[in-house]
Parts: sequence; structure tokens; C-alpha cells
Amino acid sequence: MSASLEWPTPITVGHHVYSSGTRDAHNRVVAVYTPPLDQPGVQVAVIGIETPKSLEPHVTGHTNRVERTAKLFTLPGFKPADRDVIDLPELGQWEVVGIPESSDGNPFGWVPGNTINLRRITG
Repeated sequence: MSASLEWPTPITVGHHVYSSGTRDAHNRVVAVYTPPLDQPGVQVAVIGIETPKSLEPHVTGHTNRVERTAKLFTLPGFKPADRDVIDLPELGQWEVVGIPESSDGNPFGWVPGNTINLRRITG
């Protein structure tokens, strides 16, 4: 395979970069996002989105809590950081979990892209 081969990127998502802000009255770090979460994220073309999976953990005091996970498949250049937020079309805002998974360093010399783990918790 050619090292210059790239996948098509038919989907556009929004990207919000996380940074820790000041501390609140309870000494908790207040998250700051650029652009702010109430505005569209920076547009990024991606390869695809895995169909979200739903988990319903039994957490005391969270009877309506639902955790959903999904994967975002991107070209090699897009590497959002842990706690960044991604706007998924028709699925809302999802938090990036961990660092991008890459096939960089494989014996074939071709890196088709990254896998970004996402989660969304409601309830």
C-alpha cells in the first residue's frame, strides 16, 4: 500500500479544547473550553463514528444514570487530548477519554489514522 493513501472524511465534528481554569469556592478546578461549549467547536473532518454503546452502571444515588461510549475515527493529524469535548452530529457533546490510539510504529509504515475514545454520561 502507498504511504500517501488516505481515507475519505465524509463527517464533520466540532472540537473544543479543554484547559483547567480557576478554582471555585469549594477549591474544585473549573474547566474552560475553547471555543466555549455553548458555541460550535472548531470543525474537523473525520473518517467515521462508531455506533454508540450504552452502559447503565449501578451507582448509588444515580438511578437514571446512563453512560454511553463511542469511538471516533480520524486522520493521523487530529489528536484531541483527554477531557477535550467533541460535538458529534445529531449525538451531542462527548468527552474525549485518554489519548488517541494510533497504529504508528507498525511494520508496514502506513498510519491510516487514529481512534479517539469518547464517553457521554447523563442522569
